[in-house]
Amino acid sequence: STSRSSRGDEISEEISPVVAVMLEDMEKKFAAIGSTIIGRIDGLGTRIDELEKSVSTLMQQAHLEDRNEPSSPSSSVVSTGSVRGASTAHHSERSRKTRAEI
Repeated sequence: STSRSSRGDEISEEISPVVAVMLEDMEKKFAAIGSTIIGRIDGLGTRIDELEKSVSTLMQQAHLEDRNEPSSPSSSVVSTGSVRGASTAHHSERSRKTRAEI
């Protein structure tokens, strides 16, 4: 029974450093993956902020164009604050100008 116990201790002593190295490697990989994920989330946040600014600018431009042409049928669409409405209003305004030039 003593030989079994000593053999078990020997195996534990051999395995312990291997397990410690594996845990250390896993911690490093986990930290690297965490950093990558955080970096991507930060990048997406920046892109969303830029998109919001662009949408705001487009909405302001559409609203200004709408003020220049008070009889525009798109005025109710733009005033709802809809991004799709603003883009439609801008497109229909551009179409009208193009047709008038022809």
